[in-house]
Order: sequence, then C-alpha cells, then structure tokens
Amino acid sequence: GTATPAASSLLQVQKNTNGPTISTVVNNDPGANAKASFIVGSVPGTGLPGGTFGSLEYLGAGQLLTGLFGPDRTMVRGSGAGGLFLTAENTAGVISFATGGPSIGNQRMLINSAGNVGIGTTSPGANLSIVGNTTGVAGIVVASNNASAGYANAAGIQFNYNSNTTPSTFRVARIVAGVETGGGGDLYFDTAPSASGAFDTKMVILRGGNVGIGTPSPDARLTVNGTVHSTSVLVDLTVTGPDYVFKKDYNLPSLTEIKAYTDKNHHLPDVPAAVEMEKNGINLGEMNMVLLKKVEELTLYLIEKDRAEKEQKETNKLLTGRLESQQTQIDTLKKQLELTLKQK
Repeated sequence: GTATPAASSLLQVQKNTNGPTISTVVNNDPGANAKASFIVGSVPGTGLPGGTFGSLEYLGAGQLLTGLFGPDRTMVRGSGAGGLFLTAENTAGVISFATGGPSIGNQRMLINSAGNVGIGTTSPGANLSIVGNTTGVAGIVVASNNASAGYANAAGIQFNYNSNTTPSTFRVARIVAGVETGGGGDLYFDTAPSASGAFDTKMVILRGGNVGIGTPSPDARLTVNGTVHSTSVLVDLTVTGPDYVFKKDYNLPSLTEIKAYTDKNHHLPDVPAAVEMEKNGINLGEMNMVLLKKVEELTLYLIEKDRAEKEQKETNKLLTGRLESQQTQIDTLKKQLELTLKQK
C-alpha cells in the first residue's frame, strides 16, 4: 500500500486530495524499444506480449470492461445495459461495433481484416457496404445544417481521384442537393473539367420533376441542350392519326388551291411557318402526324394522276385507232381516184 496504513490488496495507491488520484508508469530509457506499459495477466507472466490477457474492469458510471469474452476478444461497454460495445477479434482481425442489449449487444458496424467497412452486414465486399433490412428506404443520409437556401449551401457527395502527380488529388465529379426557398430541393450532377477546375453542372433534376441535360433550367419533363443520339425513340400520340385522309368523304384540296395558299403563305396548309418553328420549336408527335397527312394527300394526288394518265392512254389509243382507220379510208379513196383518172 502507498499512502495508506491498511492496504486491502497486494498494491493499493491512496491519496487524500481534492482532485484526481493518478498512477503513472514511466520508462526513462532513451532506447528505441523502451516502452511504459501496464499489463494485467491471468497468471504470472502470461500478460506479456503473445500471452493470454486477463480481465480489466471498471464498474463506475463509464463501465469499462475488457477481455470478458475470451482471450481473442476485447470489449468496451458504455454506461447502462444499452450502451456501446466495441469488440476486437484479434484472430480474425475484425473490429465490431454494437449497441443495445444486456451483453454483447446488436452488431451495427464492422471493419474486417481487409479494411472494408460494413454497416448492417458482417461480410462487406467493398470499402463501404451498407445493407438495410427494414421496410422503406435504407441507405445513407447526407445533410447540411446551413439554413440558407441555394445551390452553394447544399449537401452532396464528391468523387476524387488520388495519384502521385501534382496535384495529388483530382476532382472528378459530385452530386449536390440544392435547397430551394420555401422547402423542397433540386439534385445537381456535376463534373470537373480539370483537376482543380470549378465544377460544371451536366444534369439537374428540379423539385418539380423536370430533368435538364446541358441546361440548369429545364422547362419540360426532359430538356436537352445538345444532340440526342438514340437507336430508337417511342413517342405516344396526343393527336389523331391521319387515316381519315383516305375516307371517301375527305375533302382533298385541289392543287390549284394548294398553289394559291403557298403563293400567299410560303408554306403548306397545317404546317407551322418557319418563324413560329424557330421561336417555339416543334412537337415531334404533332409534326410527324402533319407530315404523314401531307404524304397521304400526296399519295391521293399521285393516285388521281395515275388514273388520269391511264384514261388519257385509253383515249389516245382510241384516237390512234380512229386515225389509222381514217388513214386507211383515205388511202383507199386515193387509189380509186387514181384508177378513175387513168380510165379517162
């Protein structure tokens, strides 16, 4: 016993002071391997490195407990039965974090020997694996405590690339949730043109649902500022297909009427003027139906022209036959006239 006349154990340090009682282990040797350690062994000598460590308990409000579940595992528990449990499994190289429960708690997070972190899973296959087993959305919540609205005050995820060159960290891309005034928010997808250059928004999803590619202010469900390259585009029609053009009661305008209209307006009937298309763009579904209508009308014109040409051919054939018959009659009359003249 130190500073106590009646020690109750092999070593008891006691001091009457209005402050903490501190025990210090000091090693003043200047050698590189000199260490100051406090080791508790279950039997003499077994507390050395490579041996089996015994239990160390502190049952105060902090409840520090270690070595309670075998020689290959240590655990630190916070105060109360529902505190934090930290388990280090030396043989497997795993650190486990658990909460709740009266003994070892329920595992919440794990770091395996490869350095992978698992939340909700005991076998993380990537640097960070998150698995949820509750009803609803399970994942990561990224929040910003800045109460000001705006893109610059938002929460997001940034992707960097580290290398041995200068600069060592390259900015690659980020996803940012911009807060709108009055609630709600937008989602921005940015890329960096260079290692240290400012991020440039390539796509945005506004709180109303509009998506913009190449523009931060889409005015429709999908607004693209640039070329769209696709192998197929399916457009649902909001207008009636022009099959009515081929009905018997369809009033097909004459080519004379079409010419008069185009001479005056410089575009076909039902087709928007160039100025209007340049200002407002075109509706693909409606425009395709208008063009199809014009193709069907053109088909009717061609059918009518083909019918007229066939009738003209029949008429020409009939006239040719009549001309040939008349020519035969003329030739006969000429021969008769010549014979009569010779007889005189």
